[in-house]
Amino acid sequence: MHILNEHTIRFNEVFDQYFSPLCYFAERIIKSREDAKDIVVESFQKYWLRKEDFGAPAQVKSFLYLVTRNACFDFLKKMKMTNSKSTDFPDLFNSDMEETAARLEVEAELLRKIYKVATQLPPKCKDIFQLTYFEGLNTAQVAERLNTTTTNVTSQKSRALKILRIALAADKKSIPLLILLAMDF
Repeated sequence: MHILNEHTIRFNEVFDQYFSPLCYFAERIIKSREDAKDIVVESFQKYWLRKEDFGAPAQVKSFLYLVTRNACFDFLKKMKMTNSKSTDFPDLFNSDMEETAARLEVEAELLRKIYKVATQLPPKCKDIFQLTYFEGLNTAQVAERLNTTTTNVTSQKSRALKILRIALAADKKSIPLLILLAMDF
């Protein structure tokens, strides 16, 4: 019973840490939010079935991204075969697809780190940051929703970005991610 609880706790931690970034990753590949969520849930099911096989957290992360990527490619192959006359789906035999997936994995990992830092922002700053960057509202919309001024929204966004820059710069593991995103690899 104790082992099951440890596995459940670990699974919940991994799920909380990687569900959103994996959804972002999958959605960017297949261009469908709902199908991306389904793929990610299936990836976590595969992880659960093999949970004893993993030691280091990096192994879990690699496994989840690999399984999700492969499921996305399978999804696209199936969609392309179903809609053979459609040009909506990328050419899976294009070598750029692997590079695109690698770049999206880096983006998703950086977003996971940003989200983690964003949850620790001061309350008002956090609300404004989430409405702006996660929900896509503009300054006027955020000000209206929070019943505040656009000046306050702008000030809080600047404060949030400064805190994020400091936190990401302090996290030595984030620097290579930022460099990779800046490069065209």
